Amino acid sequence: MSNPDEEIRRTESLLRQVTSSELKLLVTDLSLANTFLLRARTSRDEAARLRNRETARRAHEQIGKALQRIQHSDGAADVDGQCTTIANGLDALKADLQQLGEEF
Repeated sequence: MSNPDEEIRRTESLLRQVTSSELKLLVTDLSLANTFLLRARTSRDEAARLRNRETARRAHEQIGKALQRIQHSDGAADVDGQCTTIANGLDALKADLQQLGEEF
């Protein structure tokens, strides 16, 4: 028979690991969004610029939703400051998108 306190600690540890993995994926997604933004800035093809800007915008929205879900989940913590880093990156991405004409 297992100790209930041990089960709780194990569950909390697993939750932290899953949250950390999700945040790492969001950091990767944010990096990709910034790559699309860079392509939107530098492409000579107007259609490509628009597609890349729209892709960066959609990424911004999806990353924001996922980050909010993580921040509002029970027991979620700012794992190694990753939530803060992602939130700051989203703010910068939003500002850059606004410079390219996106409205929020």
